[in-house]
Amino acid sequence: MSAVKDALDRLEENITRVVPEVKRLTEENAQLKNVIDELQEELEGLREDNSIRLREIESLRRKRKEIMTRVSRIRERIFSLEGPLKGSTG
Repeated sequence: MSAVKDALDRLEENITRVVPEVKRLTEENAQLKNVIDELQEELEGLREDNSIRLREIESLRRKRKEIMTRVSRIRERIFSLEGPLKGSTG
């Protein structure tokens, strides 16, 4: 019977040692899950911000291209006006 009692005593000691560690790990796991949730929300927000900024960049690129095209047309008109003037003054 002594061997059984010793085995049960060791088992009880092991359980007594392990239970607080399991409890601590469970709490840490819950905290880490909260951190993961917060980071996922932050990531989603950043993705939305990024998407908005990408649309803004594309819009600015289109506007820039339109402005460059219009400036080019205006320059062509100005140069077409200067052409006959240079020839007639020379």
